[in-house]
Amino acid sequence: MLHLEGAHYALHDIVALMLAKTPADDVETMAVTLADQVSVHADRIGEIRLAGYTEEIKSVADEVRHSQSVARGLFHRLTRSR
Repeated sequence: MLHLEGAHYALHDIVALMLAKTPADDVETMAVTLADQVSVHADRIGEIRLAGYTEEIKSVADEVRHSQSVARGLFHRLTRSR
């Protein structure tokens, strides 16, 4: 189980870093769209899976926001040093 959890965290980080190159508005739109789409299937996937899915979508979007702010901060620091 811990191995699977580690793999999940790795995929989470990979997706977040890839999405950090995407405009922030597009990431937010994607997160909202995915959460809305899965909620339509709530009856079939169950409440626990739905909660896990939507929490993971939110977590990835939060990680993307963090990665984008870190990247901007580093870029600004590097350009200020010139």
